Amino acid sequence: MKQIILSTVSLAQSWLFEDLLDVLNQEKRVFVLTCIREEFQMIGESVEVLSQKEIARSLLRYGVLKTQITFCRLVEHNVSKIKRALENCDVFIFVGNDAHLAHHRLVDFHLISAVKHYEKTKILIGSMIYLFLEDSQLCPIESDLKSLTNFDVFLHYIESLESLRSILNVLEDKDRLVIALGENAGFIDEEGELFPLGDAYLFQPTQIDELYEAYHTYQES
Repeated sequence: MKQIILSTVSLAQSWLFEDLLDVLNQEKRVFVLTCIREEFQMIGESVEVLSQKEIARSLLRYGVLKTQITFCRLVEHNVSKIKRALENCDVFIFVGNDAHLAHHRLVDFHLISAVKHYEKTKILIGSMIYLFLEDSQLCPIESDLKSLTNFDVFLHYIESLESLRSILNVLEDKDRLVIALGENAGFIDEEGELFPLGDAYLFQPTQIDELYEAYHTYQES
């Protein structure tokens, strides 16, 4: 199973386009599920609607047919539609900015099993990665969806004292890889083999001394 993790809803960017050509095309049925908490009162369209529109524009650029794209919000009255879409789609795109909210809704709406047993291509955007990430220290969630193992993910990565400290904590406590994703980044997990995309940085436990040097430099500046 191919799982693609991204930090952005803009899927047709140059650093990503070629890697998604075999996944997104006119033969694919695509299901987009969104769970976005609106942090501010919006004037005009919501973040969720804007995200859906950007994804739709991107999918059309890949040649995906408009009639083959299904959008759903993760709300209770869409449960039946979500189950049908998961049964029939070739690509499942799950977008959100609040993994805990998404998990609560999946549990409350009895959708965990439907998502867990989806075995085709998944594209996880934003914090939805943490629903599928086993034993994350950066965003711990008790979930039955764990399909990504042996690494942790740092979203919205910008090198700073705080980000380096968080990454060092994981490297020391868990002795595992940390994948840090900038605003235009991602990676592909294909049967456990990882392929970084865009502004993705891989931090290994063997780099602890090097990272401490960078950390102390920030402290002194």
